[in-house]
Amino acid sequence: MSLRNTIRSVSVLAVLAASSSAAFAQQVPEFWHYMGAGGEYDGVKAMMVEVNKQMGDHPVTERVIPGHTDGLRQQVQVALMGGTPPMAYQFNSGYDLSQVASTGRLLDIEDVWKEIKGDEIFPEGLRKIITFNGNHSAIPLALSLVNDVWYNKAIFAKYNLTPPKTWEEWDKICQTLESNNIACLGNSAGWPWSLYNMYAPMLNVVGEDGWYKFARGEISFTGPEMREIFKQYKQHFADHYAKNWTANAWADSADQLMRGEIGMYMAGNWVSGYVKGRGWTPEVDYDFFTAPSTENYAIFQTDTAVVLKGDLQDEGKQFVKGLASADAQAAFNVPKGSLAPNINVPPSTYDAIGAREAQHFASSALPSVMILLPVEFRMAIGTEVEKYAANPTDEGLEASLQQLEQLRLSLKDKLYQW
Repeated sequence: MSLRNTIRSVSVLAVLAASSSAAFAQQVPEFWHYMGAGGEYDGVKAMMVEVNKQMGDHPVTERVIPGHTDGLRQQVQVALMGGTPPMAYQFNSGYDLSQVASTGRLLDIEDVWKEIKGDEIFPEGLRKIITFNGNHSAIPLALSLVNDVWYNKAIFAKYNLTPPKTWEEWDKICQTLESNNIACLGNSAGWPWSLYNMYAPMLNVVGEDGWYKFARGEISFTGPEMREIFKQYKQHFADHYAKNWTANAWADSADQLMRGEIGMYMAGNWVSGYVKGRGWTPEVDYDFFTAPSTENYAIFQTDTAVVLKGDLQDEGKQFVKGLASADAQAAFNVPKGSLAPNINVPPSTYDAIGAREAQHFASSALPSVMILLPVEFRMAIGTEVEKYAANPTDEGLEASLQQLEQLRLSLKDKLYQW
């Protein structure tokens, strides 16, 4: 995302947050979203069929808003400022949701939460990023895990390799692959991808408590913890990326994995959907393991649905009740290639890999640290990590750490106290 888009995203959130909390006299019975292509859209349509079975004489229609996150937020902004807003719309979780929840525009859904037994069907780590001042602000729709490491089973078998459980074993795998002219790791250009890879060193150094301290702005970028995190990131990741990775989109690296040009690729579980769609069979041609130091965590990010106050209050509550159901979540997430946040969706709903991921998430959910941070902060961190990954010099690292520390101090009062 460009700096212009970053500023635009922040501006839209600011306008939404600054809007008054008065209820609107008229809404349209629609769910606005930006999932308008491929399996995502197939999932939305299947989900709406299941939800509308529960809506009786008040069906809800879905409406695709072009422009991904920015386009949807801008369209909602326009509707809130004088148009006809939707009953519900797709939104983020974490920090972004905390800002919108503070406007007073979202419908109170506590009675729905109790009825669906939200504290039982959604894990604690997930509840944490949709609950503010004791109120549940949204219903989770879909999630992805980002600490999975995908590997080419034929390559591993050829060189008698097994998934590593320690960093020492990880480094030995890299040595074996590289000595046979195979790149150890794939990576992709863009601010999130290298940051995802840094999650494993981060947990190794500061643990779960430090994870949330980082999100609260309590860990200095120029202190010993962050320096050790970058050191481990260089040792286990940056020094082993494939050549020319900075020219790759994430799918390009997945293609390299399929061609046997790289042995491993740590990225979200959308990789599984991609390679499966291109003919690979789960647990036969490819598989995954959780990165060392993250075995006890399913690091996730999730989309949600929020309901606006207005004249469709009863319909809005019935709608999100339906969204939370196991049937609707299965209908949505299977075509989309993601996981259902509702842990009552049977593991048999998924393929073999998805079933393992779902079971891991149910007991070990930990929110992706980037969604706990403001847009400008998470993008700045990701950008500096990517710069370091591309050119891991001491001089470059020092410049990045100093820049991020200044930003941390300037934003400290703005950060949410997770």
